[in-house]
Amino acid sequence: MEDTATVSGRHFRRRLTAAVLLIAALALVISNAVSLYMYRDRELDAARQNLNELLNLMDAQSYTTDAPELVEQFALAAPGKRLTVISADGVVLADSLGEELGDHSGRPEVVQALTEGVGEARRRSDTTGLTMLYAAKTFTDGTVGRAAMPLSSLN
Repeated sequence: MEDTATVSGRHFRRRLTAAVLLIAALALVISNAVSLYMYRDRELDAARQNLNELLNLMDAQSYTTDAPELVEQFALAAPGKRLTVISADGVVLADSLGEELGDHSGRPEVVQALTEGVGEARRRSDTTGLTMLYAAKTFTDGTVGRAAMPLSSLN
């Protein structure tokens, strides 16, 4: 027969091993969660920068915005992304999806672009139903260019 000290020692080692394995598993889960969050945040920053660079390029082409031509160029230069050109009073002048859109004067990114020069929002699109990243910029002639991409492409 085993004495009680030996049985008790084995029981303690099993509990200690289980506790160490649990702590290691928990550390891996936390580490992966933090890594995924940091990766997604970095990808979101890169997407935001890309949309803003596209808007800067669109604005730099001329002093006055030819909305249909600009949308056509954007569609060729940035497939999978969307450009909407909006007048200062909120009327959609052109959209790369070819949608007939109403008043955009209340959209948060447009309001911010009109007041601060640039704007951004992450929200569900009324048109596509997808959660989108929007970047908006007031162009030289006062119109607003709004570039967008679905956040599902980052996920």
